[in-house]
Amino acid sequence: MPALVTRLVAGVLATWAAYALSGAGVPRPMPLLPLALPAITAVYLLRGLVVVLFVFDRQRLTAFWG
Repeated sequence: MPALVTRLVAGVLATWAAYALSGAGVPRPMPLLPLALPAITAVYLLRGLVVVLFVFDRQRLTAFWG
């Protein structure tokens, strides 16, 4: 099961990297590029905000790290 999850995450990140390169003009434009780039950016921004919440909330931080 962990191998499957790892492959899934790697596949998503590889797809996002392909969209980033497509946005930079390296390969030909990928489908839904104008919608995909803001969506990918939103996911990364939300991930960063969650980390900030964990850093400033010591109770959550200690509960997460055990």
